[in-house]
Amino acid sequence: MNNKNIEVWQDMKGYDGYQISNLGRARKIYNGKILKPVFRKDFNGMCYRMEIGKGLYSTRLISVLMDINFNGKEDRLQRKAKAKYVDFLDNDEWFDIPDYEGLYKINRNGDVINRKGRLISKHKHKKYIRINLYKDGKEKSWRLHRLVAITFIPNPNNYLEVNHKDEDPSNNTVNNLEWCTGAYNLWYSSKAEREKRLRERLSA
Repeated sequence: MNNKNIEVWQDMKGYDGYQISNLGRARKIYNGKILKPVFRKDFNGMCYRMEIGKGLYSTRLISVLMDINFNGKEDRLQRKAKAKYVDFLDNDEWFDIPDYEGLYKINRNGDVINRKGRLISKHKHKKYIRINLYKDGKEKSWRLHRLVAITFIPNPNNYLEVNHKDEDPSNNTVNNLEWCTGAYNLWYSSKAEREKRLRERLSA
């Protein structure tokens, strides 16, 4: 028998109550239920979703979970996560995200933690940084710059769009963002970006 076909289960690192096998399958420990892999466009790959608290879930690429649990990358990842965790909590002020009070907090640099103090992973989708938040068992994907603006920047005119002042969509610090109208946001961009956005609006 080929040993590669023998399924070996072990506890999933970072997710209490879950196990993952060397064949890439995942299950809940308490009832043995196998998790269903789902393709996520925003992650660009097959993912599992694990519950990390009441009404809170975490979505991870299966390839990342396999790297962490079987391919010897856990020490590097854990050291990096621990260093980030300590640095964030020691040096940043955290504020409740509106409508997610008691569930998630955010700082002025755009880092988000859950109620257990764990840093929430981010991903890039169509040039913008996005993050998935959960409430009452429901998941919602947010553009990170909107969460920063909603939490920290007054919006007395009820503008609907947020502009990156330096035109870098990966720079989501509060000082780089401003509420604005759609017309202003379009005007502010570089010529090439303005033309691209105009085409997108006309084809929508």
